[in-house]
Amino acid sequence: MSSSESASDRPVSENSVSENPVSESAGAKEGKAPGWFPALFLFGVVSLVFRFGGIWSWWALLWAPVFLVAVGISAYEWRLVARNRWRMPAGEWILLAVAHAGCAASLAVMLGVLHY
Repeated sequence: MSSSESASDRPVSENSVSENPVSESAGAKEGKAPGWFPALFLFGVVSLVFRFGGIWSWWALLWAPVFLVAVGISAYEWRLVARNRWRMPAGEWILLAVAHAGCAASLAVMLGVLHY
């Protein structure tokens, strides 16, 4: 073998180990899997603030940004769900349902339909 040949020019036999340490199957899952823990946690924080603080007081400085971040996280997680073609474990579907119930309860309190 001459010194002018590069490593990529060498023929690779079937039994040789590839120089690429990442397996081909690992590259198939390149996207992030959806997880509903952050949204669930933030909707829980908003509900606690409503329960122990109040809605239309200075507490709005706390719950309004937290609620908006939780809605933004939920929108991002929905994009991930659609990108993964609706494949999630059963536990994630339960977290999804509880997070959306928390969002609905928070909206109901803000609109005056539900009173704590």
